[in-house]
Amino acid sequence: MDKLTGGRSQACMVTARLAIPTNFLQRSRIVSSIRLHIVTIFINILSFTTKKEKYPFNMLIIITGTPGTGKSTLAKLLQRKLGCPRLDLHRYYPQLAIQYNHTKQCYDLDYHKFLQLVKTKIKSTPCVILDSHIAHLLPRKMVDMCIVLTCSDLKVLQQRLKKRKYSPQKIRENLDAEIFQVCLVEARERGQKVVVVDTARESSGKILQELRKNLCLEN
Repeated sequence: MDKLTGGRSQACMVTARLAIPTNFLQRSRIVSSIRLHIVTIFINILSFTTKKEKYPFNMLIIITGTPGTGKSTLAKLLQRKLGCPRLDLHRYYPQLAIQYNHTKQCYDLDYHKFLQLVKTKIKSTPCVILDSHIAHLLPRKMVDMCIVLTCSDLKVLQQRLKKRKYSPQKIRENLDAEIFQVCLVEARERGQKVVVVDTARESSGKILQELRKNLCLEN
């Protein structure tokens, strides 16, 4: 049985050391910590389309990255601008769980159950947005676009994690994961079609171009 580890905010392979505590009940908003140009990128998507129905059928957009890089914020923005429903894994952790890992204070998730859940959601709606740092572990053939969020300013990332009340050890683990770019490396190893966005300093030009091409948006 393939096992993943999932917490309140995200889930990830055990070997990637990205398990997140589940006792955090009030997730801090991180919109203010993401630079304005990142928000502008996805607001400007509207300039390429006037109808929400223009995305392809059965399209899966995944957003991955170290906890605190802005996945949920970006997913909600895309949900509003494109009209695609967001698959929030947090709601499904109990049914996806193999067990609760008391040592890491998180759920151990069954990968096959996770895979089946995503397949079911894709079949029932023309477009799905999935934000999770296990999202890139899905089969390449299922994914139309893989957005990997990074944060090159580790001090900013550290502050975001502190606001979530992560333990010092958990903060250190996530900072290490960001330093070694675990999610990006794994996504590329699995052959995902990757678009990388640095939420600390990325310019909008390249990502807008990639979004136009991959989401089939029109001028």
